[in-house]
Amino acid sequence: WYRDIAEQVFRQEKGRLRGNESIAAILRDEIYRLLLMAWSSILSFLLSIVPYFGTFSCLFYTSWIYAFYCYDYKWTMQGWSFEKRLGFFQDHWVYMLGFGMPCSVVTIWFPQFVGYGLYAMIFPVCMILAIISTPVRHKSLYVPESIRMFYPCEIINLYILRRIAPRQGENVEPNTNS
Repeated sequence: WYRDIAEQVFRQEKGRLRGNESIAAILRDEIYRLLLMAWSSILSFLLSIVPYFGTFSCLFYTSWIYAFYCYDYKWTMQGWSFEKRLGFFQDHWVYMLGFGMPCSVVTIWFPQFVGYGLYAMIFPVCMILAIISTPVRHKSLYVPESIRMFYPCEIINLYILRRIAPRQGENVEPNTNS
């Protein structure tokens, strides 16, 4: 039902949905996105068990995951490719960190049952805000302009996808003839 809410708000705010990509391109982007978010969730869990700074690292990383989920509805309806969505997200990383923080806080620092109940109320509001908002890019001499926070997960994705479906002429096995 989140998708239905997103479509209603998007039509109200922006007009008609834009989706002129081929089915193959949509399928490719969705599979890649699902894998990336799955690896990101696993990484977030692994961060949470690191002593001392793990809870805060997990909080930040989970915040980015939730912000990506919220904005992904908008970007998909705008017809953006996954590459464009990810690039925009990485360029606006400070904004996205703050944007996903409410969902992250309630799922990490509240008891599980209460946290997920609060999340179910907060997420649709964040999703609506994502659709009607325009993220601001942070500019500072002391903070990087762009961060590839999903880079470790991208590496895993590419490794798996190359093993499943190598490109023509690409050697998957290491070369032992040297």
